[in-house]
Amino acid sequence: MISKMRIERKIERKRNPELVNTLIQLKKKFPEIAKDVGRPVKKQIKLNLRAIDKVSKAGENIVICGKVLSGGELSKKINIVALGFSEMAIEKIKKSGSDFSLLKDSLDKKLNDFKMLR
Repeated sequence: MISKMRIERKIERKRNPELVNTLIQLKKKFPEIAKDVGRPVKKQIKLNLRAIDKVSKAGENIVICGKVLSGGELSKKINIVALGFSEMAIEKIKKSGSDFSLLKDSLDKKLNDFKMLR
């Protein structure tokens, strides 16, 4: 468990106002997700669809504390919430019939029911 003060220090160093607002809201409800989202850009998670497909089950809810890239295909219908998506990844997710949303738009959902990929 990360302390809220450490998350505050990470927020102070961020320059993107959208990311800062997301971190502030995450800090209150989901500190574990805020810890991973607050990483430096070079250390943020980037996952291909192929890797997501390997570890997920059909109908599962997935949270990715980073960006989803378009490498590979999705063979299952899943719900993905991530910090960002590449344009090709969005096309492939739609093609597979899966749902996706940005983390900043999903803060009102129960992210505790989601499986977190790191």
